[in-house]
Amino acid sequence: MTIPLFKKLFNNILSDTELSSLSTGIDTVGDIIILKIPESLENKKKLICDKILDQIRSVKTVFVQKSSVIGDYRLRDLEFVSGENKTLTIHKEHGCKFYVDVCNTFFSPRLSNERLRISNLVNKNEIIINMFGGVGPFCIIIGKKSSVDKIFSIDINPDAYKLLVKNIQINKVSNIINPILGDSKNIVPSSLLGLADRIIMPLPENSFEYIEAALSGIKNSGGIIHLYSHIYIDELDSKINLIMKRIESQDKSCKILSSNIVKNIGPGWGQVVFDIQIK
Repeated sequence: MTIPLFKKLFNNILSDTELSSLSTGIDTVGDIIILKIPESLENKKKLICDKILDQIRSVKTVFVQKSSVIGDYRLRDLEFVSGENKTLTIHKEHGCKFYVDVCNTFFSPRLSNERLRISNLVNKNEIIINMFGGVGPFCIIIGKKSSVDKIFSIDINPDAYKLLVKNIQINKVSNIINPILGDSKNIVPSSLLGLADRIIMPLPENSFEYIEAALSGIKNSGGIIHLYSHIYIDELDSKINLIMKRIESQDKSCKILSSNIVKNIGPGWGQVVFDIQIK
């Protein structure tokens, strides 16, 4: 939601000072909106959420985010405030549909452009592993928009896995995507050894812990790894050096093809994707 729209929605109920403290980083997932409200506006929380529900007709439910993304399942604590008390919705993106449970699975609508970017990089007949597939957005968009051979989508969260299976079916990509429930750190080295032309690692909190497993999944002839990480932007060069040393310690050679900011998280702090060629 843009700042001008914020002002239009709340100019009668919030002062300029209050408006400036209200986060514009709102997530819209299907017909559910998730927003952050500072402590200073806690007494106006219901008023704000009701206003959103009243003014944006496509929205059915409003949650307030009470914690950052935490845990192995990458979940955030959400407080229901307005509308229908539900957590399941259908989110549409790039011609695909995704069942998403905003409380029990991880999904970020802010990665929409990044998912499309990756799908446009994929070559014909590639084999791809997504080590943290979630409900399937990366894999399904790739499956629908490119001529891949096979995609293995792994996730450790049983709720995400169930929706992944459902989303594969409704998007008619069952012949392309193989859903797997479990920890990719164990699954890739044991069951997908040396299979992939491309590996996606959208776990910015601790993707570094999985580099060795990712390397084991790349074909002997080489391939591409897309590694996501939360970093301070002024430490970008040192992070690149750290990645290269980690990979080279596994007797692999690599080249950083690009490093791009996917989204800003805070002042000087963001999510970056490293596109890495493994030789």
